[in-house]
Amino acid sequence: MLRFAGGLVACLCALTSATAYGSDVSDYKESWEYKALALQSKIDLYAPLGEASFVTTHNSFNAGVYSRNGSYADPNQKLSLYDQLEIGVRAVELDVHYTFSSSGLWPWQWKFGQKLKLSHGRGDWGTHPNDRLLSEGLAEIRSWLNQNPDEVVIVYMEDQLEGRYDKAISELDRHVGDLVYKPSGCQSLPMDLTKAEVLDAGKQLLLIGGNCATSAWANTVFYGHFSSTEDLDRFEPYPECRVGDRGADYLQTHLVRVYEDSTRLSAFFGDPGPRISAGDAAEMTQCGIGAIGLDQVVPFDARLRAQIWSWGQNEPNNVGGEDCAVQRGDGRFNDISCNRLRHVACRDPETRAWYITAGTYRWAEATGAVEEEFPGQELVFDVPKSGYENAQLHGLKRTLGISEVWLNYSDRDVEGQWRPGR
Repeated sequence: MLRFAGGLVACLCALTSATAYGSDVSDYKESWEYKALALQSKIDLYAPLGEASFVTTHNSFNAGVYSRNGSYADPNQKLSLYDQLEIGVRAVELDVHYTFSSSGLWPWQWKFGQKLKLSHGRGDWGTHPNDRLLSEGLAEIRSWLNQNPDEVVIVYMEDQLEGRYDKAISELDRHVGDLVYKPSGCQSLPMDLTKAEVLDAGKQLLLIGGNCATSAWANTVFYGHFSSTEDLDRFEPYPECRVGDRGADYLQTHLVRVYEDSTRLSAFFGDPGPRISAGDAAEMTQCGIGAIGLDQVVPFDARLRAQIWSWGQNEPNNVGGEDCAVQRGDGRFNDISCNRLRHVACRDPETRAWYITAGTYRWAEATGAVEEEFPGQELVFDVPKSGYENAQLHGLKRTLGISEVWLNYSDRDVEGQWRPGR
């Protein structure tokens, strides 16, 4: 009787959670914060994944909103997978177990067996009979991707499959297979691949977490996961930008994850490390760390706002038809008229070093101005693709005593669709 009562309370809590956050998600999508993050996620559209960033959640599947008869009682997340994606998350984690399962809400409806489940446990220890099926999580992700065909999402699959790779491939093919950008044999996620190339191939999903155990699995899921996973307590902020043994050069060319874990289960088995504050998230963003794995993410989360390194508050606002971007004196972006005169930010494609023109020009004159002022250097009119690159440009401006510079970033072609130049 007590188990039944506990299950009823869990179901009511899940219903309350879903209702409580639904309106907050809608309100958040109307906010400047959400719009700034959405625009920022396209700045690195043509950049190699090693330079790109993905708003990330840790143990994304383990959400209290899914609790049923006591499952997911120790959640990492409050929001559903769909709502996490809705508020800007672009990299999620699914721990996939081949484990004991029951179907049916009420005890007299339960049917038992072994299935692929999304569970937070150690092997079969800590899993729950009513944990969700892998197919349910994939269907939820697919539903969101169908509504957002210009987005690229990473799914990190932690392998507790006990060798049932054929079953996992079957579920992936059935729900998302046509959207998966697949590896060619056993290979890790290519750091020179771009989001644009994924979309141009008609795909939206990058699956990581593979182990090349079978040829079919190796041709479905990229080997390994992120380039590196490190601890927050070993992080050194800008300008050192070091995490453990990984220095600034590595962080700018690899997709590194730093994550937190808020669950009692992880604390029981060991030290899960420190929680990530908004200040931590801001410092890691400034260092170009591309996957900051957050727990308990909600709309208007200060740690989401902390990852905005580009646009200034309430910008872009298109007052008077402003279609071209500058980096302001405070290091944030602003949209202004393309006919204004500003210095031009440019960069060496090989060394990634920033340069700024001595003269001021209109935005349309920027490329020619770079060629004229730096003959033979093959510099390109550019825009920062990460918080680290933005901080470097801001530092150069201060050294030169320059307030604003043109960036190769505009919505001149389609109002509101800000795209970086290539």
